[in-house]
Amino acid sequence: MWPHWMPSGITEDRRNTHGFSALPDEISVDYIGGKIFLLDYKCPYQPPKPEDIPFRYRAQLHHYRIIAKRIGIVPDEMGLVELDLKEWVPRFFPIEYDEKIEKDILEYGSMLWYDYILKGVIPPGPEKKRLDLQELEPAFERLSALKAIADSADRAFKDTKEDIAAVVHTRSPFFQGSLQAGKFLSISAKSEIDTENAIHYLCSQGYDPSSFYSPKKGKSGLDSEKMAG
Repeated sequence: MWPHWMPSGITEDRRNTHGFSALPDEISVDYIGGKIFLLDYKCPYQPPKPEDIPFRYRAQLHHYRIIAKRIGIVPDEMGLVELDLKEWVPRFFPIEYDEKIEKDILEYGSMLWYDYILKGVIPPGPEKKRLDLQELEPAFERLSALKAIADSADRAFKDTKEDIAAVVHTRSPFFQGSLQAGKFLSISAKSEIDTENAIHYLCSQGYDPSSFYSPKKGKSGLDSEKMAG
């Protein structure tokens, strides 16, 4: 959870909050219940279960708690507040106080302050394993194969999308059909009619286009409901 280069065993006299800086989203007071809440807002954020809340968020709130204690405020409870975008209501996910997390933050924060910040030294970054030379060739082969698969899938997607679009335009020649692809593929039709194509289609079917004009728009537009009928 913590960087590998952070040692433990910081002495008590080095544990302080000189280098700590944080701005909690809100400190709320329940005057009826007599409790102080330390809150951090997330929008949107929907953890599957309260116990699955990422460690970084738990550490973040413990960091805020240290700052609050420094100015004389000791929260009774702390947690995340997520805005449910479907129901438009806030949902509270409590985070229990963990003495070990607070102790680790104080130790590592003091170590960073004294051993790096005050000395003008940049902490070492995380180590990343490099490929050996003999591992490069199979890696390039895999990369080429994945690129070929991706290109093939992209071509197949575009071809299928064009096929679907052709069917939509053929069946509804007077509507401006559109396809949208994201996490799913959906077909939609605009409510406005392509007047030129609609008149051409009505004439080809032996209809008098004037009978489909909108009473409100007159000859300036066709009535969508009459066209649908």
